[in-house]
Amino acid sequence: MESSGSSVVKEALKTLSTDVHDFCGSRVERIDASRLESTFFLRTFVLPSRPVLIENAARREGWKTEGWANKDGAYLSDLAGDELVTVAITPNGLADALTVDDATGVEVFAQPHQRRQKLADFFRDLRQTRESGAAVVPYLSAQNSSLTKELPALLPDVSPDVSWATSAFGAPPDACNIWIGDDRSVTTFHRDHYENIFVVVNGSKTFKLLPPTDTWRLGMREAPAARYDASLRLQREEPERFVRWCGLDPRTLEGLGPGPPPLEVTVRAGEALYLPAMWVHGVAQKCAEDGGPCVAVNFWYDMEFSHRWPFVKLVETLSS
Repeated sequence: MESSGSSVVKEALKTLSTDVHDFCGSRVERIDASRLESTFFLRTFVLPSRPVLIENAARREGWKTEGWANKDGAYLSDLAGDELVTVAITPNGLADALTVDDATGVEVFAQPHQRRQKLADFFRDLRQTRESGAAVVPYLSAQNSSLTKELPALLPDVSPDVSWATSAFGAPPDACNIWIGDDRSVTTFHRDHYENIFVVVNGSKTFKLLPPTDTWRLGMREAPAARYDASLRLQREEPERFVRWCGLDPRTLEGLGPGPPPLEVTVRAGEALYLPAMWVHGVAQKCAEDGGPCVAVNFWYDMEFSHRWPFVKLVETLSS
């Protein structure tokens, strides 16, 4: 039976979620990149922590990514040459996710097997596993500034930063990552301590977003960390380490606590999403109409740790 104190806290958290959602609105605003300048972006979206979809973002930055939409990846593979990339491999498209280990029946925090290979070989594997229906899902999703560190040959087609964002934040991004995959890969709900500019080049990505005050609704729980081996069997980490993670499936939202629905926004080729720091997000993706993979680039700018951070930690403490 729930105590009166717990009931009061729960109702207060529900009221907080509703109030914050009312402030943020029921949809993500859309603006054209031609309207963006750093002061407007900073005052209208960054300071109030409001996500925004930016149309024609790649065009404004002068990106030349027509070849990136090549269905078989030949253009990007030719540029990359013999450079090796880090590929995440899972049996189900869920990397960094709470998963029940079939061998033990224990829920673990499952991390992907990582394979180093040429970009051309990755595109081959992505296509072949998709066509065969094999329980092997490769996803180019390393978050180590993978574009600048592993595929610098691609940079002349894009840029190492986003001009108006760099001006607004007062510094270049800490990381620039490239993402290539298909609709089998899903990113589970999590948050990043970075201001995120996410640009889609081919296909589309659908984000479901919750403000930082809604972490209490996510059913967070701890599980021992594990990683898939080359045979895609889960191996527990030694020494044992526990990870607190969200078990919510972004495709179904089953298990989401009471409160307003997440904001949902689909980012298509040429568009960008500004995702404020600490906003919780789950992501699904779709290939282009011709079957070409979803390709995206994101830029992580360092967040300013302000008075908001203690408030977010307070919500987490109350909810636990």
